[in-house]
Amino acid sequence: MAYKMRRNKSEISQDQAIKILEEGLHGVLCTAFDNVPYGVPLSYVLNDDKIYVHCALEGRKIDYLKANDLVSMVVVIEDKPTFIEDELDFTTKYASAMVEGKAVIINDRTEKIEALRLLCNKYLPDYMEFFDEALAPLDRTCVIKISISNITGKSNI
Repeated sequence: MAYKMRRNKSEISQDQAIKILEEGLHGVLCTAFDNVPYGVPLSYVLNDDKIYVHCALEGRKIDYLKANDLVSMVVVIEDKPTFIEDELDFTTKYASAMVEGKAVIINDRTEKIEALRLLCNKYLPDYMEFFDEALAPLDRTCVIKISISNITGKSNI
């Protein structure tokens, strides 16, 4: 269910929210199972309308995703507490994007490698010459693909 943003003066366009997702370095992936929420910070990469993350093959995040594939994720690229003296306003200058979607564990080897290539290229592009050699533990790595169904963003910059 899509909600209308309450304080829509802070709302930004979908293109601006996508830019935040492209620029961000870390997000918080939120899952829920059996009425218990779980949020975990992680590295990610946006590719078209999908987000890829990697993790261990087992653990709470995987258990929750197997039980409920609906997820949300938030990325914040700026966060600066600010006092505006002439307005007597305590505020925060920020830019954030929120995503909703469906998560699946990638089993296809080719897609898994491509997702890991995208992740490595985002975070350590100067070391891509070592990428193929670093794939040795591929069978011990889980890659999750989030197909985005909704993107919103807010900014107070």
